[in-house]
Amino acid sequence: MAYNSVKAIYPTPEGLTFQADGNKLFVPAEPANYMKKHIEPYTRETEYQIPHRFGEVETVTARNQTRVMVSRDPVMTYSSFTILKPTGINFALIFYHKGDVLDSIELFFQKTLNGEAAGPKADAAKTAKLIVAGLNKFTIWQDVP
Repeated sequence: MAYNSVKAIYPTPEGLTFQADGNKLFVPAEPANYMKKHIEPYTRETEYQIPHRFGEVETVTARNQTRVMVSRDPVMTYSSFTILKPTGINFALIFYHKGDVLDSIELFFQKTLNGEAAGPKADAAKTAKLIVAGLNKFTIWQDVP
């Protein structure tokens, strides 16, 4: 998620809502034993749903059968968006808009996918590169010095 021109930030029961335009990239990781891998992501139960079909995501299936999907293109949100409250291994972090931000994000995802999602290092690195490729399409990153 990257945003621009924040008008307001306020807490809601679901999380933290921003009134701003923003880009979102979805990166769900499914463990090997996830029973609903065959269901299109946009039709899943609310807590597992992302606004994409299988054809709209890049998929990395690791050697250990962990599957990670990455949005091919960012989703643009207008007016407001909500960052959900952290639960389990779902969490939110802030990366500041600096020159090396994409390198920091790539390293973060490599370590997180390897450590928290139990993906092998090579698969985590491949997935992190896909994430950064998607982030490079965010309008906010176009002007990073």
